[in-house]
Amino acid sequence: MKTLIINNQEFTVSEKLEGFTIESKPSSNVAFYGMNSETKELFVQFKNGSAYIYRGITNEAAIGLINAESVGKYISRWICGQFLSTKMEGQMIYQNPLQAVNATDFGSKND
Repeated sequence: MKTLIINNQEFTVSEKLEGFTIESKPSSNVAFYGMNSETKELFVQFKNGSAYIYRGITNEAAIGLINAESVGKYISRWICGQFLSTKMEGQMIYQNPLQAVNATDFGSKND
């Protein structure tokens, strides 16, 4: 397992995602996504925890995703059902438990 910092938070990433550039944008459905430009694969982890790898992603589709205003809508419209996919077993990226606690909750008091 590897560690990745996204938006100042630490996440553990499965070794199965070696070679993927992982991204996260505000989305109501998509937690993480990433491309492996060598293998032309797209990784998507939804907020419900399900994760998929889509194969044969074209440059046009990858650029469209990068520029999409809504990542979830783009994936639904232009990726799902258009490219072969494999459902992964469990989450591929998850937040480290200690990082889930807000550090400001442990501030010191000045008397």
